[in-house]
This record gives sequence, structure tokens and C-alpha cells, in this order.
Amino acid sequence: MRRSSIFAATLAVAFSLGAPDGAASQLVLGFGGGVASSTWGGADADDVVGTDIEKGSRTGFRFGGFLAIPVGSRLSIVPAAFFSQKGAMYSEGSDELTAKIDYFEIPVLASISLTGPESSVGFSIHAGPALAFEAGCDIEVSDASSTASVDCDTFGLDERQSTDLGLVAGASVSFPLTEAVSILVSGGANFGMRTLDTSTDPSDIKNRSYSLSAFAAFPLGG
Repeated sequence: MRRSSIFAATLAVAFSLGAPDGAASQLVLGFGGGVASSTWGGADADDVVGTDIEKGSRTGFRFGGFLAIPVGSRLSIVPAAFFSQKGAMYSEGSDELTAKIDYFEIPVLASISLTGPESSVGFSIHAGPALAFEAGCDIEVSDASSTASVDCDTFGLDERQSTDLGLVAGASVSFPLTEAVSILVSGGANFGMRTLDTSTDPSDIKNRSYSLSAFAAFPLGG
């Protein structure tokens, strides 16, 4: 099944679960961040800097906030905004090349609660698209004794996408600290849908990112 078909099926189930039943629901505002392990996928990702070079991941940070808007007893629409560090790492022995591409991301997710309001611990799953805008791009090259960094244009990677579109999926668990604030821990994956190469004969190279984040969540009103 194609990813687009999976996403459509997820939304269909979400809205069927989210039909309003009169239960009281609240807006929830959250702020926080975490870590992300990112690499490049696609048919040509293994050969970006040559054959027989080991592909690895870049560990970066992500931080931002979200607003959960209830539209039913179990369903919320969750727009969010994050600063996310992505990219990839390639190595051969002690020599490493790390592509450091940072983005401003705007996900819009459908979140389905798997627990009712009577439960003190909440579990949910989420999925949706994420639009990303490049905020910076650098290439870092290092060996056993030195490290150098240049911007991507200077390095020669000037034919690249300035925006990306990803498909996000994940799960979250939340638990209250007080009546006014809860802690929400969320993990998930973000699969880029566009190749990063914009040359006339583009290579198939896409972002892949896996994250774990923690948020302070505040119910609004009610």
C-alpha cells in the first residue's frame, strides 16, 4: 500500500473515532524539545560521497511548541512549530563528512487518544504532514586531528530543495504533574517525501528522522 493510501486510511479512522459525543474537551498548549537521529534515505543515499562509504546518522536537537485542538471525544488536530536539526553522516575509517541541515518545521497532525478522560495516564497516536523550510546548511569534514566546516553552497551543494514535505507518525504518553500542567513524552518518525536534489538529473535523496521529545503541556480554559 502506498504511503498516501496509508495516511488517508489513518485519517478516515481518526475522524470516525473522533465524532463528538458531548464530552468536555480542552485546548492544550505545549512547549518542549528533545533529540533527533537523522539520516538520508532513497535509492541514491548510500552513494552521495562515493561507493563503499559507510552511511550514518546525525544526532541533533529539536524544540518548539504545539496546540492540541479537540474536535471530538478522542480526536484532536495538532498544529505545531519546531526548529529541527537534520542531515546525515558518512564515514570511512577516522574520516567523517556530516551534512548539517536545519529546518523550521510546521506539522499538522491528527492525534487519536487511546485512553478515556478517567485515566490519569494518557496514551495517543498521531500522524500527518509536516512542511519544512531550510534554516541553515553546512558541511563538516573531520579526521583524527582536525575539523573544518563550510556552508553547503560553498561546498557545491547549491542545487537542493529549500523546502521539504514529510509524513509524520508516532505515539505519545502524558501524565499530570499538577492540575495546571502535564508532562507529555512523544516519539516518532518523519519521512521526507521530496528528493533534496534539484539538479536537472536529480538523485533520489530524502530526509529520514526519528525523534524523542518531552513537553510541558498546559490545558487552556475549562
